[in-house]
Amino acid sequence: MCIIAYSPKNTPIPSRERREQMFRRNPDGAGFMFAVNDHVHIEKGFMSFDAMEKRLSEIAAEYDLTALPVVLHYRIGTHGGNTPGNTHPFSITSNRKMLKKLVLDTRFAVAHNGIIHGIVPQKGYSDTQEYIVRRLSRIRRPFTSDILSQIAVETGSKFAFMYGNGDVQLVGAITKDEGDGCYYSNMSYIPDVYVERRSAWERFVLPYMPEDRMLPLNDDIVIDSKGNLHDGAEYCMDVYGRIYAYDENGDPVLTRGTHLLLSGMCRSSAFDDGAYEDDYPW
Repeated sequence: MCIIAYSPKNTPIPSRERREQMFRRNPDGAGFMFAVNDHVHIEKGFMSFDAMEKRLSEIAAEYDLTALPVVLHYRIGTHGGNTPGNTHPFSITSNRKMLKKLVLDTRFAVAHNGIIHGIVPQKGYSDTQEYIVRRLSRIRRPFTSDILSQIAVETGSKFAFMYGNGDVQLVGAITKDEGDGCYYSNMSYIPDVYVERRSAWERFVLPYMPEDRMLPLNDDIVIDSKGNLHDGAEYCMDVYGRIYAYDENGDPVLTRGTHLLLSGMCRSSAFDDGAYEDDYPW
């Protein structure tokens, strides 16, 4: 599903510990962008944590990143393959070759967190790239609040848009961490967050949750029996940990062979005997 981390002007980028945590839990490549001299500078395609860190260190020796708006992106691949060219951020353009470039300056760029359903990318391209070509590149900029709302509704995703003048527009639940002042698109930057969630679930939810109550999975990722990733908003979970998909009428239907993907740890669902089972230790 990926994670976006945004540090506004006069805010340090996330700590090395948090950067390492984000890469570990979103390991399919990384990149960054920042606004300087009336353009957005993009560098991406870092397929290891050390490679990304080395380049960030070099950039920090040239620019004061604290004084600039910076967006970091760490990817979990869903479409198009886990290649350097498919990492984020991207220039907003209809030129497909530019979407694959690893270093470039542009006037307008984006990083995305989510899965855009209902769009079939060309071979070798991700859903994000296809959406940029077909939709975002055709919209007059700067994006108005109405346009941003439309993007949020039609994709159900999170975006960080950056302009050359340093303006940044956020779409979706990208929230500020009061501890470091940065904004994050999900909680995979926090160590052991999922262990804490499981503990909280067992202590505060499970004992009081009615048998017929369903827990929405809006902020999670579901992996089906074929290994395909899906937005958790299309699913819910019962008190036993079994996962249900919403049908066309909005009713939950028990799935078979699906799992809740939590940063490399899977919680199994859909057991014929209705039992709860852990595939991996928490």
